[in-house]
Amino acid sequence: MIESLYPGAFRATLENGLTVIGEEVPSSLSVSVGVWIRVGSRDDPPDRPGLAHFLEHLLFKGTKRRDAARISEEIDAVGGYINGATGKESTFYYADVPADGLPVAIDVLSDLVQHPAFDPAEVEKERGVILEEIRAHDDDPDQYGYDLFVSNLWKDSHPLSRPVLGTQATIRDVDVEEIAAFHRRYYRPANMVVVGCGALNREGFVELVARHFSAAPAESVSLDRTPPQLNPGRNRHPREIGQVQLYFGLPGSTAGAEDRFPLEIVNTVLGGGMSSRLFRLIREERGLAYAVTSSVVRYSDAGAWIIYAGTAPKNVGTVTDIT
Repeated sequence: MIESLYPGAFRATLENGLTVIGEEVPSSLSVSVGVWIRVGSRDDPPDRPGLAHFLEHLLFKGTKRRDAARISEEIDAVGGYINGATGKESTFYYADVPADGLPVAIDVLSDLVQHPAFDPAEVEKERGVILEEIRAHDDDPDQYGYDLFVSNLWKDSHPLSRPVLGTQATIRDVDVEEIAAFHRRYYRPANMVVVGCGALNREGFVELVARHFSAAPAESVSLDRTPPQLNPGRNRHPREIGQVQLYFGLPGSTAGAEDRFPLEIVNTVLGGGMSSRLFRLIREERGLAYAVTSSVVRYSDAGAWIIYAGTAPKNVGTVTDIT
């Protein structure tokens, strides 16, 4: 399927279930490579929101043969960049490197996702880092407001409502064995996808990935994907700031839905840019807001269409009516 959509694209599956996807770009002088794991904040235990994100941080804190400094130094030495991120349904680790740095990138990425050290001292230091990240997040009205909106978007406290970062209380309480158990449960080849794009060739890339990932056993992973339902209603959260952050949620399409592309077009027309309807009506013509946007979020079994505007308290009614 992917081969028919993109020239130079390919897909392969290793014997242990790991998926390899790539695209040859002959004109490129660099490579982007990433390891995606099908696990995110919706898979956190109900009493441990933030566990997937905590794990993502810790994988950069050292492996059984590299400390944190060496992970960064090896990528820096080839002129590359490495990072990671956690979402609602996936966690990924990636590196951008010059073409000749691909073997180093695969070696480092495979090591950190498969052989984390979970050094207790590093866990405690990173606990402090994440607590500061949560404080910074909560101090930002846009981010804080969005998390409050998402927590009320789905009915019955659905797992998609959980904050990716977790809460200060849960991050303080989680212990290293819980994090290690989470890693053992979800970071298995059958639940991973290794993706590469740029100056690579199919045979060489698949062989390189197999060399670093084939030793892991084939083990299945069970994921709870109970579809959520939107939670109609209005919610207000008073806060001492100068603006009101407005969020509106509507039903959207899932990640694989046939109508996802038409919805993207409609979203662009509505609030996707400076020529969009909402931008023109709310900002350009009436000067009621600086930021006004619409966006689409999609998950494996759910989706939502989200409209956002930040405005003065006196303008809330007008902006709401226009939206």
